[in-house]
Amino acid sequence: MKSIGLFKAMALTWKADKMTADERTALQQKRLYELILYAKENSPYFSKLYEGINLAAPLSSFPVTNKKEMMAHFDEWLTDNNVSRKQVEYFMSDLSNDGTKLNGKYLVYTTSGSTGTPCIVLYDDTAINVSSAIGVLRSFARKSDMKKFMQSGGKTIALFADNGFYLGCGSVKYNLME
Repeated sequence: MKSIGLFKAMALTWKADKMTADERTALQQKRLYELILYAKENSPYFSKLYEGINLAAPLSSFPVTNKKEMMAHFDEWLTDNNVSRKQVEYFMSDLSNDGTKLNGKYLVYTTSGSTGTPCIVLYDDTAINVSSAIGVLRSFARKSDMKKFMQSGGKTIALFADNGFYLGCGSVKYNLME
């Protein structure tokens, strides 16, 4: 997948927010197709799962996956064969790695498992930039608020779960180290 920097991610997010519902739906369909194609071409798990399915078919045509199944096939669904579950779990066994990149490439997060199976999630730079852009742009009700914040270097406050590889806490730690 192509890399997206933070400012481009912010511009794309801002642009999508200004689209009509039909334009946004078309963009979502295009991006969904690109993600499905990438997964099929780069993940042994999804290559097998999507075998024989028209990739342009409606989403309802695709088999449903869940966290339990994904975690059982972690090494097969990853699209980077230089990463394994064993390697990720070893990295996570040292809490001082929270907020640092596995192999210098991925921030590692886990879901809490509150709905069942905990899930390990890897964020590359593009995922970091896109999620940051969405978070920043959602934080501002008005364009003037965002402009003022960017110009004056405003501050925010939040409460996060700690002592684990959770998204909120790990993101803050990563940003503080950058």
